Amino acid sequence: PICKCFPLAWDGDPDGIIAFGGSHKDAGISKLSSRKELLDHFYLNLSSGVYLTPMASGDVPTKRHSYSIVHYSNHLNHVASNIFDSSSDKQATAKNSCFILFGGTSGKEKFAETFAFFPYHSGYGKWKKLKTANNPTARYGHTASIINGVMVVVGGYNEGWRNDVCCLDLSSLVWYEPDELARFTLPPRESHVSFT
Repeated sequence: PICKCFPLAWDGDPDGIIAFGGSHKDAGISKLSSRKELLDHFYLNLSSGVYLTPMASGDVPTKRHSYSIVHYSNHLNHVASNIFDSSSDKQATAKNSCFILFGGTSGKEKFAETFAFFPYHSGYGKWKKLKTANNPTARYGHTASIINGVMVVVGGYNEGWRNDVCCLDLSSLVWYEPDELARFTLPPRESHVSFT
């Protein structure tokens, strides 16, 4: 799976991106078991061609791939206050930038964890594992989008393709399934695309 990339201003230049993880295989080895999961991140300045691979602090997730990660900006007032456990966390969001990661797999284990990542924290980035309630089934290959302060996760894979829709209210950190979708049946899927 390829890494995830998002626009991000850094080092005083608005023309930058931040890229997260993915996986790779050693050259000449075709076995799927040879895949190595990555959950690193790097900043790329598109103007200068310079990139950094900083070491993040905090609750760094275990290596995984096929997770979802979304850029949550402009409406950080919707984010639960317990995401920020220090003044430095609050300061790190002053530029209205936060990333929310959910799920993924290591190839052996599937995850149902949710993390927040603050790219401007101390200039290197900080992870925080979120204490969420009513967690959905662990999965990978799903998609996530944010609508009005709610992260919406669709489908994925765990012992079979899934067709459920799970929502995380970012103000309460409580997962729920929307009632209005009970009338509709989404064909099961993974490795698809969703966006708002």
